[in-house]
Amino acid sequence: MTEQELIDKILISSTALDIFTPSNWLDEYRTFTHLIHPDKCSNPKSADAFAKLSKFKDEMEYGIEFTDEVCSIRFKDNVCTFTGPKEYLELSYNNYHSILKSVTDPPHFPRYLPKSMEWNGDQLKVHLQERSILIQDLVLEEKHVKWILNRLLEFSSISNVIGGWSHVGLNPKSVLVCPEGHGIQIISFYHSRPINTKLNSIIGVHPYKSWYPTAIFASKMSTLDIDLVMCKRIAMTLLGDKSGVGTSLRGKIDDGLLSFLLTKETIQEGYVKYQEYLDKFPRIFHALNL
Repeated sequence: MTEQELIDKILISSTALDIFTPSNWLDEYRTFTHLIHPDKCSNPKSADAFAKLSKFKDEMEYGIEFTDEVCSIRFKDNVCTFTGPKEYLELSYNNYHSILKSVTDPPHFPRYLPKSMEWNGDQLKVHLQERSILIQDLVLEEKHVKWILNRLLEFSSISNVIGGWSHVGLNPKSVLVCPEGHGIQIISFYHSRPINTKLNSIIGVHPYKSWYPTAIFASKMSTLDIDLVMCKRIAMTLLGDKSGVGTSLRGKIDDGLLSFLLTKETIQEGYVKYQEYLDKFPRIFHALNL
């Protein structure tokens, strides 16, 4: 690979794994550094490429760090390490176990949840089921968003109706996608509550606070429409409307899908309606290469 090809590849890459091989990343980093370090390379884009390469190197060595509405999170080797207020970490830990215990059937339900959670001092380590990818910055093709939404709706319908729990905090920072198995992982449970009980909290940051059904601001109750609405908002962001409102998607996605995303209903109605929509198309496994 020439220095120009390497620089171009780095500048268009979105993750460290676009550049590095997991088993040999450190040797590759040294080789790439020798090629494009600004002190040695005269290419005018070398400084930008080297800065991005260094960022990718940190991701490989230390993991990806991001924040949600409560905590800072370091994501490495399929483990999310949460650092933040102990009361929220304890809520997430306890709610995770309550939701897990509330559903014994269908047997595949636990696949939507972390494999385990454990304390590491004041930090909470969340171990995921399989290789997972952050979705907070992703924009995906409609064919992929359809199956991700289907997984979100199934998780929500099972936890709401069978388990009797509402997650209350679904958003692009609490959900990861599993590309190989077409799965999802829910990683935090700060706001979760049993259905038809008083809410303790909701997401208080923009834009997610505005995503909630407006009725909950008066009732302050955990209801069967909260998670459904949040699932739809996540789908809209993955389709490219980062506001989660959906109006900018008119004329850009299938009319039937947009109609579903903009319609209000309960989770039971919504899940059935979405299956009827999907049945209009061949059920094809679309490989998601991330």
